[in-house]
Amino acid sequence: MRDWRARAGRGWNPEDASGRIWHGRADVKTLVSTKVSSWTDLTSNARHATQGTDAARWVYNASNSNFNNKPTLDATGVNIMATTAWSVIAQPIVYTAVVRFSSISSKALLDNVTGHNLIQCTNTTTVQIYDGVKILDSTVPSNKMLNTNILTVVFAGASSKVYVNSVLKNTGDAGTNGSEGLLIGEFGQLHLNQFQGSLAELMVQNHTGDLPALWSYYSQYYGIALT
Repeated sequence: MRDWRARAGRGWNPEDASGRIWHGRADVKTLVSTKVSSWTDLTSNARHATQGTDAARWVYNASNSNFNNKPTLDATGVNIMATTAWSVIAQPIVYTAVVRFSSISSKALLDNVTGHNLIQCTNTTTVQIYDGVKILDSTVPSNKMLNTNILTVVFAGASSKVYVNSVLKNTGDAGTNGSEGLLIGEFGQLHLNQFQGSLAELMVQNHTGDLPALWSYYSQYYGIALT
């Protein structure tokens, strides 16, 4: 498959997305040996996600066959990283992750550093989002999240949405709390529901208009069918 990222200056790519609050790609990072001490924020905000403890660092995988042989950051259930907290950014907040869970029994992909905007799999058929007050559960096919997926969550009050590979899975009320930073790999700094799996890319936006272009790009680059 053609490396679309190599098409510098020709065509849309994720760095063109509007309203980027945070954006990380697995190959842009700082390593200590094979472990990630800092995941670079590709936006001008430069709010890098860091981890100072070696045992808790995500592991860099330079070529993951489940992601079209692209790089990933891998976690085994003890790996977390976080940005510093930032001033509250109001909804809508859009999270898009290119991700594969290796375990889906109460596993949190990310949360806010203050415990708002949780995204997790609670069992084999449920993606759950939670703003610290209200919960929205979305049903997906059994064990779907054990595959490589483009997972998009839109926190927008009563119009919150969950998409998997561009397909809308549910709309409902996931509360009104905004974004206050990123905690990647666990639930609320309590060392609960720690993520197991691989993450290739993560984008946070306050804009939904670019989602079709983003899904199309990720589908081609990472080899994921939009179904």
